[in-house]
Amino acid sequence: MARLRGRSRIGRWARPLLGLLALSGVEAPYASAAEVAAGTVHVSTPRLDLEFSLDGAAPIAWRACHASCAEADLGSGTSVRFVGRQEASPIRLILQDHGAPLDLQRLRFTAEVTEDARARIVTFQAELPVDGLRVAKSFEISKEGYEVVMTVRLLERSRRCPDSRRRTPLPAP
Repeated sequence: MARLRGRSRIGRWARPLLGLLALSGVEAPYASAAEVAAGTVHVSTPRLDLEFSLDGAAPIAWRACHASCAEADLGSGTSVRFVGRQEASPIRLILQDHGAPLDLQRLRFTAEVTEDARARIVTFQAELPVDGLRVAKSFEISKEGYEVVMTVRLLERSRRCPDSRRRTPLPAP
């Protein structure tokens, strides 16, 4: 490794700034945006901690904390568990048509984690055993509060809907 001779301009002010940041108490956020390992997706915010299974795209662990999950872990806050790892998920979605019902818990999903200013969003997708269809389940987890919103959509594999151009005539008033 080569040594630099002399001091750069950045080096003169960088060290005092790093020391100031360390003393100011700036810390990394408690929650990771997502950790995908062993068939699960973990998403946490300061007040919510959820873990989803890729099999069925359902929560397998879910807790809410006050004032934060970090404080609850240290014993100075409180937490409530809605789902534990040994329990069945409270969310079960079954699609039924003219044939046998389709239990989405039996499907293997892929996951994508995104985030916006208000929430962390986990979107799961799986191919359905129906020609040309797939299902997308999204969980929007509030960064500041306790809200979790689930949305389920049926999509064509091509993401194009051939019937979208069809217009339904409205009766004249």
